[in-house]
Amino acid sequence: MSVRSEVFERDRWACQMPVCLHPEEEGGRAIDPALARSSSPWAPSLDHIIQRQWGGKYRLDNLRAAHQKCNANDARRYARGPWGRRKRARRPEYGDEMSPAAVLGAYDRLRQAERDRRAGEGLTPNLPAGTPARPARAA
Repeated sequence: MSVRSEVFERDRWACQMPVCLHPEEEGGRAIDPALARSSSPWAPSLDHIIQRQWGGKYRLDNLRAAHQKCNANDARRYARGPWGRRKRARRPEYGDEMSPAAVLGAYDRLRQAERDRRAGEGLTPNLPAGTPARPARAA
């Protein structure tokens, strides 16, 4: 069974986005498997909880079922702002699981700890072990 089908089965073919746009009178959060590979806005799609651009992986624990339109609406939160800079909207609450911002903060702390460790050994972060941080200057 593919990862895609496992995600839809796990989520019971229901949209897991914080804000589902599908009208209640047309089924609400239910995702119709017959619309797969169609151009319908209600076609099934997969959403990465932690976006791939932030290091999110294509794994079961980072994927959730969504309607195509709901997924596209969520992606608009990361639209480009003025001067081409990325502008992030306020994040939805994720309950007990870690929010993407918390995951990124933890990742940044780990990277900083690795930089500090390597600096203590006299190494720069991008050089292999045993390479001096700076060549000695000739006087």
